[in-house]
Amino acid sequence: MEKTEQSIPKLQAQLDIVSKLQEKFELLKNDYYKITNQTEFTEVESALDSMEDDLLNLEVSLKTSINQLKYNVESVSLPNQSKGAPIKLPKIPLPTFWGDLRNGIYLKRNLTIS
Repeated sequence: MEKTEQSIPKLQAQLDIVSKLQEKFELLKNDYYKITNQTEFTEVESALDSMEDDLLNLEVSLKTSINQLKYNVESVSLPNQSKGAPIKLPKIPLPTFWGDLRNGIYLKRNLTIS
């Protein structure tokens, strides 16, 4: 297993932890708002908002890293393969010229008709 393949589950686990932290943080913030008066909450509100922004930035950073690693793994594992379905085209018989002038006229006539 490559280093990037090992990193994706690790980053996903960290992202899950951040999501749980965001949920718990929101619950704690709501509980704090219920038990404190408006003046105290206003003093702490900027710190709480800053912590919430930090959690959101961490979540975005982890998601970006996971997507970049997934893209890198896909591009490394499929270097020369196209992403579409393989298409097998039939052979098309083309007229050939054998060096005789009459054959050359026949070839020119067939090519201009097509």
